Formats: sequence, structure tokens, C-alpha cells
Amino acid sequence: MIKMKKYLLPSLFFISTFLFILGCKERGVEDLINLHPDANVGKFYVDNVVNEAVVNPFVNKNVLIEDFTGQKCINCPRAHKKADDYDTANPGKVFIVAYHSFEGSLGSVAEPVNKDSNDFRTAFGTKKGNEFVVAKLPQWAINRNKFKGENNVAIESENSWPNYMGLELAKTTNAEISIVSKTFNAKDSSLDLKFKVHYLSSVPDDQYVSVLFTENKIVSGQEVLTGIIPNYVHEHIFRRNVGEYIGLKLDKPKSAGQTYYITAKSNFSPKWNYDNMNIIIVLANNSQTDKSVIQSFGTSLTK
Repeated sequence: MIKMKKYLLPSLFFISTFLFILGCKERGVEDLINLHPDANVGKFYVDNVVNEAVVNPFVNKNVLIEDFTGQKCINCPRAHKKADDYDTANPGKVFIVAYHSFEGSLGSVAEPVNKDSNDFRTAFGTKKGNEFVVAKLPQWAINRNKFKGENNVAIESENSWPNYMGLELAKTTNAEISIVSKTFNAKDSSLDLKFKVHYLSSVPDDQYVSVLFTENKIVSGQEVLTGIIPNYVHEHIFRRNVGEYIGLKLDKPKSAGQTYYITAKSNFSPKWNYDNMNIIIVLANNSQTDKSVIQSFGTSLTK
């Protein structure tokens, strides 16, 4: 009996420790969503569908850059500058979202550089990285196209970015996105956004519209080749989306002139600087073989 007592407590300790470790290993991205809430927030729905006149069957296509980045990625600041250069050279035509991932080697590179830095990782950004098969940092997705010669939507080499950006900036598209009204209440950090998607020619397939929120001018650590910059200014940081990950489905078919009036409502963390935040609306395909963006549009959250 004395021998049982002697070994009972150590045995229980090792069993409980093993179960605790096992439980920790099984925790995935979805378990972390409460720590970094960024999805399924607010209300997102179609108000009305009407037919409106089509003046021009095509308009210039904007370009969405989704920049997969990390605070411990020493080459990522170079990608940040390249994205900003495209934005500056093409005002109102280029929109940027910077994602930080939780998972695997990408997660270790995307985590904060120290305890004083912000944690920009989100479940949404992690899912996007998995969906586009991001294998290293930095990588871009440009209008979510899988370009000829690429294995995935995430582009293998940054040397290819200029060519793909040139191709996308030269394109036209058959859909317009415009804001109908935007009401932001700073007292309760709430947004009531109404916008429309206007089709300029017929579309036979389902498409999806998403509303993403980013924040600029966030001062936090960033690792570079020479060490850590503690007061690096981070731009285009993804904060949250409205509704489901996949976006709001616009059912097929869609005729020329068909116009969707849509409402998006959301609230925001009091820790965010609302005056530095942007709204990015994305209309895209979402089949197994085609994730391409049809059109994108961006505007300030508060201005």
C-alpha cells in the first residue's frame, strides 16, 4: 500500500502532463480565432436586385495585391515597398491587403518580433495562405489569378510580379463596384455600408463579393537584414472581414445591367485607429480552378 502511494502522484502528474501537451498540439487555427477575431463579424446581405442601364460594356480593371508577409521576414519590407510603389503610381487602381499567418513555418516568421510588438496574425489570413498555397514569405497573389507557368495562385518569384502587374493593370472588366452610402459611428465603432455591384454584360457563373478591412500606419517591430526596427510603420494590415470567409454569393445567371444593392454592417476593435482604416470590396470567382478577381474597389472607413 505504501508503494502504491509512493508512485501514484508521479504517475498522475505524468499522465495529466501528457494529456495537456496532447491537447495543446491538437489546437488549430480555429481555436485561436477568439484571440484574434477577424471573421464572421457583422451582417452582410443583398437588399435588392434591379436592372440598370449599361453605358459602357467594359471598364478598367483594378488590381488587388494580397501580400503574404511576416514581422520576422527580413525580405518582406522590400515587398511592402514594391506594393506601395504600385499604389502610388496607379492611384485608385491598386488595393493592398497584407496577411499574417498562424501556421507552420509561415506562422513562426509572421509572429511578433518581441513582446512589445503587435500580433497581426489572423485565422482569415491563414486560410487565404492555405487556399493560395503560400510556401514562403514574401509571396503575392495578384487578382487571385493562377498565371501561366505558376503552380498556384501564390506567385513563386517576386521577379514575376512586374510582368503580372502590367498584365492586370491593362485589363478591362465587365463589373462595376460603387458606394451608395457609408455611415461610420465612432461612438460605438459601427459601420453601415451600402454599395452596389453593377454587371455590364451577362455572366453565367456564381460569383462572390467580400468586404475586407485594413489598417495603415501601425508602428510595431519588423525584422530586417541588419536587425529589428522597433518603430517600423506597417501598412495595409488585414483586420477583419464581414460575414463568411467565402463571401456573399451572387447567384447565376446575371444579365447585362443586373445590379445588386448590398448592405454590410460591422463593428471594430477600440484598439484600432479608425481614421487609418480602409474598406476593400472584392468581387471574385470561387471555383476549384478559378479564384480570379473580377473587380475590386477601396475607400476610407471614416472619410
